Amino acid sequence: MNFIDFPIELQLYIFSFLDIKSLLMVAAVCKKTKQISLAPALWKPFEAASREDYIRIYRKVKIGLQEMESLQKAAADLVCDKINDGLVIQIHLIGDPALSLDIYRRPATNLPSGTLFHPNRLGASIEKTLQLSKCKLRINNSGSAKISGLALHNMNKADITIICASGLEKCNEYLTMIKEKFPRTCFLFAIKEKDFDSLKLSALNKIAIKADDSLSTFFERVIQRIQAIAPANQHKPL
Repeated sequence: MNFIDFPIELQLYIFSFLDIKSLLMVAAVCKKTKQISLAPALWKPFEAASREDYIRIYRKVKIGLQEMESLQKAAADLVCDKINDGLVIQIHLIGDPALSLDIYRRPATNLPSGTLFHPNRLGASIEKTLQLSKCKLRINNSGSAKISGLALHNMNKADITIICASGLEKCNEYLTMIKEKFPRTCFLFAIKEKDFDSLKLSALNKIAIKADDSLSTFFERVIQRIQAIAPANQHKPL
């Protein structure tokens, strides 16, 4: 029995196991697979109403990242200058609360000042100070998916903003906000390792959240990625 002769319910069930890259590719196999791939139910897990909706959002994000490329490189250069000068790097975690807290709560052996609680006029935020091999970080987590006053306040102070993204729609939402309010901030999308290839963004704009990462190893990779973005460091060994 050929796949195209299967009941539509079974075809959709099989297609539901495909990641976004495979789902886009399978549409090119034949007219039948393209027709199946257009089913709205297959696109809901990727925060899109349809295939066309996903492609529309993807193009917006891609164009937005291209427009900000030169500003990102300049921002990365400034971060690298602070690292070379031995200054503390301010990191802000925002986005999916489950992902940001997962990163923030991971163990690290080198927390010289432990966990600190800093109230401010916009609410309260939690900070950790982390000593890495090349620099010292002050990591802030507002613990909210909403773009609130507290989140904006912390992003305004941050050298690097880590956006914990669960889907392309959220990437687009935060990218739009950054373009409007913080175009000169240095940012990365943090994505679960299993979704890393499926979320079709430039490799320089995203970093995988690995299951075996400690707090230290994750942020060591963050700093390496920022150094890779900075033009002044592109011909230096990382």
